[in-house]
Amino acid sequence: MPQPDADANALDKLPAGAKDAYLNAGTQGTSHIFLTGAILCALAFLATLFVIDIPLKKAGPPAPAYSDQLEALRQVPHTAWSADRLPEINRREN
Repeated sequence: MPQPDADANALDKLPAGAKDAYLNAGTQGTSHIFLTGAILCALAFLATLFVIDIPLKKAGPPAPAYSDQLEALRQVPHTAWSADRLPEINRREN
């Protein structure tokens, strides 16, 4: 396994001013990212309060029963669909 180029104690070897600048930059960058994310989340939440509730379309007539659909399929001329599917349909109904 290759050895990493950076030493784990490299930060301790830096001068005090450079060490403080490095840690401050990391802290500031991270805090700005989280603050921006929190503001965006708050704005998104406020936007949801203004969304208009539009009810879905009312239910139409009930769907025909499966046996009604099967009977309608049997009345279709055989040239419109494959006749060898009829045994498969009969198996599903039973």
